[in-house]
Amino acid sequence: MSNVTLQLAERVAFLRLEDVPPEVLGHARLCVLDALGAALRGGREPSARLVRALAEKEGGAPIATVWGHSLKTGSLQAALLNGVSAHALDFDDTHQAVPVHVSAAVLPAVFAAAEMTEGTLGDLLTGYAAGAETAIRAGLALGRSHVHRGWHPTGTVGTLGAAAGGARVLGLAPDRTAQAIGLAATQAAGFMKAVTGNMAKPLNAGKASMNGLLAAVLARDGFTGPADIASASSDFAAAFSEGFDPACLAFGGDHGWEILNIAVKLFACCSLAQAALEGGRAMRREHRLEDHLISEIELEANPRQMLIAGIPRPDNGSEGKFSLAYCAALGLRGGAGGPGDFEDESLRSPALAALMEKVSVRANPAISEVSARLRVTVKGGQTLDTFIAIARGNPGNPASPEEVKKKFRSLARPVLGDRAEQIISLVLEDASVQSHVKELAKTLSVPAPRN
Repeated sequence: MSNVTLQLAERVAFLRLEDVPPEVLGHARLCVLDALGAALRGGREPSARLVRALAEKEGGAPIATVWGHSLKTGSLQAALLNGVSAHALDFDDTHQAVPVHVSAAVLPAVFAAAEMTEGTLGDLLTGYAAGAETAIRAGLALGRSHVHRGWHPTGTVGTLGAAAGGARVLGLAPDRTAQAIGLAATQAAGFMKAVTGNMAKPLNAGKASMNGLLAAVLARDGFTGPADIASASSDFAAAFSEGFDPACLAFGGDHGWEILNIAVKLFACCSLAQAALEGGRAMRREHRLEDHLISEIELEANPRQMLIAGIPRPDNGSEGKFSLAYCAALGLRGGAGGPGDFEDESLRSPALAALMEKVSVRANPAISEVSARLRVTVKGGQTLDTFIAIARGNPGNPASPEEVKKKFRSLARPVLGDRAEQIISLVLEDASVQSHVKELAKTLSVPAPRN
């Protein structure tokens, strides 16, 4: 086992909740709440329903909670189901520098592990911190060549994060934690080509969570795997990167916490399209624009935004999430950017389609991946300009706790009703963190219908 691998495993295994600074813990709590909200509403999506139907058909020991449903199932199936649900809407958090959807991959595994061990909220938050940092740091170590090779980080490094978080909750020693991370590495998978037009993207998140938890449980029971995955010469590094940097794997203390750089989305679309939608909304609000007054719309975006979210004329709601043009037009029409705005029916709106036809997108390498400049020419020739330097929710312009709560309520109340407030209280306001995860799990469950 390499020193680098063992050092990573030791950081995970020895992490205590009191080692996590208050501001980091506060943001971790917000990310947990945000992911639960995304999963509760995402569980209604076709991708989540199909996976849940399979779980109901095949069965499993009823020991783990499926969020927002009456179903209790096996721990691995619950991690899969909750991971798919959390990412089904693309409304879950993102660490843009990797980029990875952290919580959709890590939280379901950690939650299921905490149910296994009858753990506390403190155990869950410690596991989440360990898993989130591992996923992000592994992604930073792989570098952007990982994505350029076509890999989907949520499915790859998300698996490592789920394993690390699960191992921490299960209380594994460093050597067993290293085995868990190694077993996760050999299961890491997922392609960037799966991001639009199909259901593979949320499946990548669910499989990352399921496979990571599997790795942790097997490692606990003595299963062995490739222990040297965190060095520059490892098979993991060679397969996934052109320049693996093991120094990026250190976290905590002087190395800081990347959890603070996890962005919470305020719109149910690709993180790279958030600024376009926000810019459209700002333009309409500031100038009280009506559709018939608009002649031309020019959107300036970073080349990477155009690469990932550059679908010019989307054919369905899934593609709309990855269309800068659609998001800008939606914002200009005053759309809230919620899940309903990215359903197929919304894209069929004649008024929205007509406005989208006026949008042209131009590359501007000088602006960041979370920025957008919108220029609207109105009838009469006047040009209006709006620049979003950092989309709301990102580091440098973070969402406030009240904004995260508001988003959670909008997603959770249709599923849980007033119990949404109990979840907010448990996740954000339990200062002792001694409440049991089973209490949170019970609140997240929906009673089965009576016959």
